[in-house]
Amino acid sequence: MPKAKSSASDRQAELRKNYLQAIENRESDLADTKSDEEAFVVLANVSAARDALLRSVRAGLSSNADQIEKAFKALQAANQNVEEGRRRAEKLVVLLNKLTSATSSAADLAKALERAKKDK
Repeated sequence: MPKAKSSASDRQAELRKNYLQAIENRESDLADTKSDEEAFVVLANVSAARDALLRSVRAGLSSNADQIEKAFKALQAANQNVEEGRRRAEKLVVLLNKLTSATSSAADLAKALERAKKDK
């Protein structure tokens, strides 16, 4: 039996999770930075996560195209990777790579949703 595709509420929840993780951990992440470059990455990640969430909501979350499902699965995996990194208290430089990857996955989902809306 094929796996059920994600719903609009599943996608919104995962995008919110990405953004809320960025917001809720911003202060502690900034406190752990050792350079201006690291601080910039933390702040840019928060901004990019917010942008991805807002763009996705604006584009609509209800399309079920294959590229949207693929982007959603990538975001789920990236968010889980961040959660595991935080649980293991990984060094900030490692965690920043995971945060950037998760937010990039959120942006990819936003792009796929925007393309699907445009193609309607």
